[in-house]
Amino acid sequence: MVVNKCLFIKLFILLPYLVFSQDNILKRKVSYQAENLHLESVLLGIANVGNFNFSYNPQIIPGDSSVSIKIEETTVKRVMDILFGGKIVYKVSGNHLILLREKPARSHEKFNYSVSGFVYNAATGDKLTSTTIYEVYTLASTITDDRGYYNLKLTKKYDEFGLAFSKRDFVDTLILVRPADLNLDIRLRQKWTQEELDVKQPDLQSSVKPLENISIVQRFVPRDQYVRSDNIEVIEYRPAQISLIPKIGTNTKMSGSVENSISINVFAGYSAGVRIAEIGGLLNINKRHVSGLQAAGLSNIVGGRTRGVQLAGLSNNNRGSVHGLQAAGISNMVVDTIKGVQLTGISNILQGGMKGWQIAGISNVTTKNVDGVQLSGISNFARGDVLVMQAAGITNIGRNVSGVQLAGIVNTATGKVGGAQLAGIGNFAQEVNAGQFSGIINIATKKVRGAQISAIVNYGKEINGSQFALLNLSDTVTGLPVGFISFVRRGYRRVELSANEVLYANLTLKTGVHKFYNIFTGGLVPNDTIATWGLGYGIGFEKSIGKRFLHSYDFTANWISEKDKPFGALNLLNKLRINFAYRFAKRSSVFIGPSINVHLSEWIDKNTGEFLTNIAPYVMNSTVLGDTQMQLWIAGQIGLRF
Repeated sequence: MVVNKCLFIKLFILLPYLVFSQDNILKRKVSYQAENLHLESVLLGIANVGNFNFSYNPQIIPGDSSVSIKIEETTVKRVMDILFGGKIVYKVSGNHLILLREKPARSHEKFNYSVSGFVYNAATGDKLTSTTIYEVYTLASTITDDRGYYNLKLTKKYDEFGLAFSKRDFVDTLILVRPADLNLDIRLRQKWTQEELDVKQPDLQSSVKPLENISIVQRFVPRDQYVRSDNIEVIEYRPAQISLIPKIGTNTKMSGSVENSISINVFAGYSAGVRIAEIGGLLNINKRHVSGLQAAGLSNIVGGRTRGVQLAGLSNNNRGSVHGLQAAGISNMVVDTIKGVQLTGISNILQGGMKGWQIAGISNVTTKNVDGVQLSGISNFARGDVLVMQAAGITNIGRNVSGVQLAGIVNTATGKVGGAQLAGIGNFAQEVNAGQFSGIINIATKKVRGAQISAIVNYGKEINGSQFALLNLSDTVTGLPVGFISFVRRGYRRVELSANEVLYANLTLKTGVHKFYNIFTGGLVPNDTIATWGLGYGIGFEKSIGKRFLHSYDFTANWISEKDKPFGALNLLNKLRINFAYRFAKRSSVFIGPSINVHLSEWIDKNTGEFLTNIAPYVMNSTVLGDTQMQLWIAGQIGLRF
């Protein structure tokens, strides 16, 4: 490369791995000490400890300058002010800090010129396509074509200009030259060796869809514009910008590399980031971070974190974390964490953890923990833990729920529920601390503290409380399992063979716990030519008196069939039995006791109106209530219990 003597070129290579935004260099704190060193040596030392590079015209550095300096944890900007006394302007490009005269000299003459040439891979000599070349002051830019060739047309505004060459995975190169037509070939050095790339490759794989692969971004942001910014980090800060569409605006095609305080997009805009506010008629697209207010008629798409308020008529799509309020008419999506509130008409999707509230008309989805509340019209799903509450019109799904799950149909916790589960149909969990309440079914595969209440089925392995349902199943229960049938694996189960004054041979099954059990019984009169038999159901409880004696109280209702009684006619024998038992073996006992009997019958001779039942051995009291005869007597029973 031949360069005219009137040109001076200062070439600096960026550090191969660390790349920082413009604020990071000037705000970076350094500690450095020098005694009577040349200013250029001092600048080199500061750049080394600060992990950045300087670019400057050597003419602005006094040739005989000698500097003594001692700084501790001081920002780079403050150090520059100390060294140059405010007479130098600082500009950041990638990881370069460019030093300029106090007031860049504007040219008195205006003319157009161009810089062209080829960009090569320094290691292989191959020509590099899609390399970004931009002028650091005006942001005029271009990219190399399929041959690695570029041609950048410029207009002279200053007495010198900075030309930057950037490509992903290559070390940036910055050159300061004087305005003139130039043929400039550049060789870029790779950041990584092939061995490092082989190790690094698995880390580059990600399930998160890159910003440029989102279909709406592809439609609004031209590929060459995205390539320009993709090759470099934020290189420019501007107080404000206005654009019609991404490629037509005050930041030109380099808008993806410019961070703005205020951003106005008439239809759609594309920028590196926003610090204060961004308003878009249709669409806001940000490559990096957004702070403050962001509002769009259709959608906001952010590649980095968002701090503040994000409002969209349709959807918000964030590839980084969100701190603040995110509200959209249709959906919110965050591929990181959120601390604040997600509010949408249809669905919130969060591929990370949440601290705050998720509120949706239809559904909320969080792939990690919910440190707060999920509210939706249909469903809430948290793959991780929920700290406070899930409330949904249909279903809630979480891992460990510290608070409450409320659902119109089903609650599911794959782990522990610290509070209660309330659902219209069913609750499912491993462990519940404050009870399960549902219309149909409750299931806890491990432990329940409190009550299980449902209309049909309760199941819990260990119940520290009571169960109320048609069917109760458990391993252990400390309270009462109240229902039509209750089976407790480590509870009370008895089989009895007994005889009483009505049915001489009875088989009875008791199941539940000592304090409350269900009774299923059946009996008949053997050798009765006209069959008399009965089936009954009841409840009871049993207490021990010492080691071998027990007493129990059973109440049963028995349907009695006798002679040729029509099946539909009421013939109900109600018994209150008081039994005293003697345990003669570990699992066997003999019992005897009295019973109080109340018999209700509607079996009537249609011709005479006479009641036909004849099961009472005697009657202490008989009363007729309309079509029902009630008889009372006292008798007893005797039997064996196993």
